[in-house]
Amino acid sequence: MDPSRSFGARLRCNAARLVCCYDRTHHKPFGHIQSGGDQPCSAKLGSICEMSAILKVLGEMSVMPMETKNSSLQSFVSQSSFMRPKFMPPVTAWGLHAPFAFWLVENLKPDSIVELGTYYGFSFFCFCQQVVSLKLPTSCIAVDTWAGDEHAGFYDESVFNMVTKINAADYSSFTRLLRATFDEAVGQFSDGSIDLLHVDGRHRYEDVKHDFESWRSKLSNRSVVLFHDTQVHDRDFGVYRFWTEISKALPHFEFTHGFGLGVLGFGYDVCPALRPLFDASQSAEMMAGIRSSYERLGMVLAGNPISRNEPCPCGSAQRYKHCCGSFVPTEIDRTV
Repeated sequence: MDPSRSFGARLRCNAARLVCCYDRTHHKPFGHIQSGGDQPCSAKLGSICEMSAILKVLGEMSVMPMETKNSSLQSFVSQSSFMRPKFMPPVTAWGLHAPFAFWLVENLKPDSIVELGTYYGFSFFCFCQQVVSLKLPTSCIAVDTWAGDEHAGFYDESVFNMVTKINAADYSSFTRLLRATFDEAVGQFSDGSIDLLHVDGRHRYEDVKHDFESWRSKLSNRSVVLFHDTQVHDRDFGVYRFWTEISKALPHFEFTHGFGLGVLGFGYDVCPALRPLFDASQSAEMMAGIRSSYERLGMVLAGNPISRNEPCPCGSAQRYKHCCGSFVPTEIDRTV
């Protein structure tokens, strides 16, 4: 090591080298740690005194994943937000919300997930995929007639057969496909048993209100309810009307892309990891930042990849190639 270099310069250099080694060993995406303008050197580490100082610097850096540093937006975007769905169905209106679904399951860690209206199963299998990824003891139940309706259209048995095949191959140990109307199925669930309820059935105002009111007693004291299509104002859709009513008095956040997705904190014991998200709805700037991040992440799944020099959607203020782009897979695992 060049003895003419200051102790501080050598310290910054060696700290950067240690972090890089840690990254490669543990596959942790910390981004590119800058060393104060000094290029990492190839010489051996210096004295014991330097080593102790370096370890102190690393301790102050907390050696934590990048999503917990640099920006307040990173409280709402994690590595899970960059996951790719294993299953991409031929038709889905939910495709742009997969990144948030992964993040939500990671942070809520629900004991039970129930989906009302599953169709090809895209959202349901996103939830299931994250349950497997995190090894959560979660039960997942999809409720649908798999016959279609006026809004989704009517379809034949091929849809249910595809859902059954995917479920049997990957998730059958903790899932159940309940083929019934919502009213027929509700009696099979205990009160206070559902932590995450996704309401995505028929979309008229009267329908979505009835579905919520019928299932609300089944929600736990830390439950979250998702409402899809909160931004659709035509074709007799009325989710937006009910969302406006129900969200007034409860913690909530709404994504406006992908036909809209309302996130409602219904349980009185709001999950601490989700409270900042709900609080963000009170800040126009923070709300816009979160929406922009997840819209951009969703567009990746729609075939619009993030360029290497684009600002990273995680909010780190780094270029994508120097941030999350260093660990995000490039291909979706399975398409149908």
